[in-house]
Amino acid sequence: DATYPPGDVRRYGENTTPGTTDMSVPLQDAIDQNAAGGPPVRLHRETYAFSVTLDFTSGVSILGEGRQYTTLSYTGAAQAFVSATPTVRTYNILMRDFYLNDAGTGTVGLDLSSVSISQFDNLLINGFTTGVQITSPTSGYSVYNRFYNVTAANATTGFHLLATSSNANTFYACRANACTTGAIIANSNENHFDSCQFEAGTTGVSLTATGAGFTARNFINQCRFESNTTNIVVGTNVPETALIMNYHATGTALTDSGLRTQTVGVFANSDVMKLTSAMGGATATAFTFERSGNGGASENPAMKLVDSVTSTGTPITLQVETERSTGSFARFRRGGATYFEAYANGAVGIFDGISTPAAVSGMAIMYVDTADGDLKIRFGDGTIKTIVVDT
Repeated sequence: DATYPPGDVRRYGENTTPGTTDMSVPLQDAIDQNAAGGPPVRLHRETYAFSVTLDFTSGVSILGEGRQYTTLSYTGAAQAFVSATPTVRTYNILMRDFYLNDAGTGTVGLDLSSVSISQFDNLLINGFTTGVQITSPTSGYSVYNRFYNVTAANATTGFHLLATSSNANTFYACRANACTTGAIIANSNENHFDSCQFEAGTTGVSLTATGAGFTARNFINQCRFESNTTNIVVGTNVPETALIMNYHATGTALTDSGLRTQTVGVFANSDVMKLTSAMGGATATAFTFERSGNGGASENPAMKLVDSVTSTGTPITLQVETERSTGSFARFRRGGATYFEAYANGAVGIFDGISTPAAVSGMAIMYVDTADGDLKIRFGDGTIKTIVVDT
């Protein structure tokens, strides 16, 4: 119908009874015209039912008028959208502002096999076995995709990133609601979930790998987890997962079987806080917490560990562990000199030779006297006793 402009789905077929008329052919025709160099596909404020999987190629844009207004209702039993060339890379797809609903027995809402450098905005994907699936039949063929305000709801898996090397995808302000697993990252590296929400599922985010290092350096950053059984599961062979300032309203915060998982920010419903360094070697540096300004009045510490619970029990506020028989548990230095050291073999070292310290009320101070080399103790009342004479 040439009274409608190219790209407008009504040009290719009339939606006689919205939500009932099968619009598979008009929708695919509009997509094909866009792929052939025509304008973006335009969807209006109505429901478009379709029973056949819609396929797309590079450069296709499908634009609705808002996910609360434009509905695509899939009545079939396979994928709703899929790349026309799932084993060949597809680029620059744009999908925006619509609601994709599974009204049949759909398997995958958006099947993004070999899709790269594409963008998905303001979408609601409801009811499929998997809401969004990103996979690379050839390693590295599905990378650098961006998702903004995309919700996957009522699915077995909300977002599924899987083999091989479907890397460097970003999800910002996305949501998995009432999905058995909100997101699975499997054999995929350097993906980001930022400011997302995972709720009402069995598992919020699961990271798995079939081999060492196959799922590495993924970031879960400032996300909210609520009403899940377990919020984050890091599996074996999964290294360098970064969990940064996430909020865990309910549920078990973390099950960690990974390697060097880095957790920054205290979980709201547990006492877990972990910062792990992957650096090694003789010249490696360490994590450094530095107070660069004046500390102010006396007894104003640069860092405090506070256990404020007053209930009964025998908790440990600080535990330092090493598996080596050599080296030290802790070393205390000033001006390049070591003043106190707790060795891994159980010995304790103190600085050899200091001037007699001032008495501190209520405290006994042990020191090696620089005057005679003897090991002494000074009590709070000023009394000095020699423990061992240096002979």
